Amino acid sequence: MYRSNFFLRLVKRSEFGSVIALAVLWILFSIIGGGRGFNSLIIFKSILDISVSTGIIGVIATLLLISGEFDLSVGSMIGATGFLLALSIVEWGLPLWLALIVIFSFAILYGFLQGLIVVKGRLPSIIVTLGGLFFLRGLTFGISITVANKSIIGAIDSNLQNNWLYYIFAGKFFRVFNVSIIWWIVTAAIAYYILKKTRFGNWIFATGGNEPAARALGVPTDRVKIILFVATSASVALLAALQVLEQGSADTLRGRLKEFEVVITMVIGGTLISGGYGSPIGTFFGALTIGLLRQGIYMIGIPEEWYQAVLGIVLIIAVLINRTGQRLERL
Repeated sequence: MYRSNFFLRLVKRSEFGSVIALAVLWILFSIIGGGRGFNSLIIFKSILDISVSTGIIGVIATLLLISGEFDLSVGSMIGATGFLLALSIVEWGLPLWLALIVIFSFAILYGFLQGLIVVKGRLPSIIVTLGGLFFLRGLTFGISITVANKSIIGAIDSNLQNNWLYYIFAGKFFRVFNVSIIWWIVTAAIAYYILKKTRFGNWIFATGGNEPAARALGVPTDRVKIILFVATSASVALLAALQVLEQGSADTLRGRLKEFEVVITMVIGGTLISGGYGSPIGTFFGALTIGLLRQGIYMIGIPEEWYQAVLGIVLIIAVLINRTGQRLERL
């Protein structure tokens, strides 16, 4: 009886499906691609690097989705804040610390305005942030033409090699892994702690579960959503800074369609699109699953063009698993 109850509690957890999917895919790709070096250190590093690109945003955006909202502009925000960072350093000659303040201030302000429009205008976040997606991408293109006269800015790291702040964002640990992996783990841990161990986390669940009832009980639902919009935008600025400083360049097209990968990452991780249910740890494993899937497809020789098709199938399977977990939660 004890084992049965333990297994039932395990299956009910929102992270369960993503952990199983990750394990199954890893075993599958290890069998098929083991002879091609799939289990090598360099491939493991590549999987982690791919996972970071959705994981850092995903673990914070999970809190926003649990509250019942989502930000579709995150992909365009990657391009916008990354290009702004490059402009600040290369074209305007700002020191790195000030350039970072510029992009985080921009992201926080933009997240605040989006959240304010959603909660005060009582508009669907999908519409507001879809408008933000096109606005930010268009703004980035416009600035790249009128200010920088180019869509790609390189050599960003040429004068930063002796800057300690540069190594916090673009350094390596164990001489192999990018420090962005540490940022991802820390961000996931903070998101999990906030959601599971604080009153604000209870407010997030209450807001996404039943907003009118939560508001009647005194939960500041509007404030919760605005804070989460701001936090999501800040996480995007963090990822953009990591990418630009690691790669030494910024591109106006960077982050294109990333918003959809973030959604898929969260859904694979067990978070419901309807809100009120999910976990940043599930999203953490969901991001690993995305990284594993992308690298695994490449390793076993499947053309890159099939990646999106496989991703669509994985999304549907993840939704079915999530529905099953939600039904078990009610038992």
